[in-house]
Amino acid sequence: MSYEALDDERASVLLPSEFDACTGFQAPVRTSQVPCCAPRIHYVDESAVEPMLRSDELGSETRLAAEFGAAADLGELTRLVGSVVHVLGFRRLAYLTVRTDAHGRVDRIYLLRNAFAPSLMQRMMSTGMLERNARLRTVLTSQLPQRWELKTLMRTSGASQFADEDRQLLHEMREKGFRSGLAFGLPISNTSMRSILILASQRESAADWLTEDVIVQCLTFGSSLHQRCAAYLRAAQRQEAFGLLSPLHQQILDWLVLGLTDKEIAARLDMSAHTVDYHLRQLKERYGARDRSHLAFIAGSRDWR
Repeated sequence: MSYEALDDERASVLLPSEFDACTGFQAPVRTSQVPCCAPRIHYVDESAVEPMLRSDELGSETRLAAEFGAAADLGELTRLVGSVVHVLGFRRLAYLTVRTDAHGRVDRIYLLRNAFAPSLMQRMMSTGMLERNARLRTVLTSQLPQRWELKTLMRTSGASQFADEDRQLLHEMREKGFRSGLAFGLPISNTSMRSILILASQRESAADWLTEDVIVQCLTFGSSLHQRCAAYLRAAQRQEAFGLLSPLHQQILDWLVLGLTDKEIAARLDMSAHTVDYHLRQLKERYGARDRSHLAFIAGSRDWR
């Protein structure tokens, strides 16, 4: 189940609790004013989309990905991620997912409701600051990691109509200890979504300690975490897609869940079994189902009608 948190006037957005590698999720919920063109925010509840989840999506490409994928619950995953973030030399982590429109602008932000979305990092997205900064916005199109430093961001905040708003956000970042770090983007396969991972440290200069070895370790960590988080986001997309089904596809899935064969479905629809098979192949591709029985499981996992 996904949640859309945007009021009618688009005057404010709900910001979830901060993730802190040292103290955990302790920061209170807060609100922030955002421009009228703010992207829409969707919250994804991990537990609600689990029926749509494929176990082979959780991650096995690296040992760390396998450990994240095998975490029994969110609490265990949080502890694992927090320890790795701390070992790498960072204090904060943000994992956000975006979708861009035909013009390349971010029009939707996806947040895992129970996971990693520090409020200040989220505001970088929701206010458009990340897109306005020439250095940071490359994470929306490239997988190359970008070092960032708060002092540099402050110097390049510019004199645009958003200058005061950006400077206020940057000053809050300094107060919170977001002073330097690394940012990179990772696509979610078979979707139009892209995840942005931002690591933040209290150190003033990124160049002094973010060596190539540390960056490689960060990329390995980020891609490992991404495997598990992206699985939930793909599952949420499958769940949302059920609401866009044609009446014909809804009927085919309804009978599939009831256990009818292709020939039986074809007889009821007055079409050939070959045509039914064609539609089932389309549906399997649409929802990432491995086979006919997996598609039936996905379709029967919630009331999609």
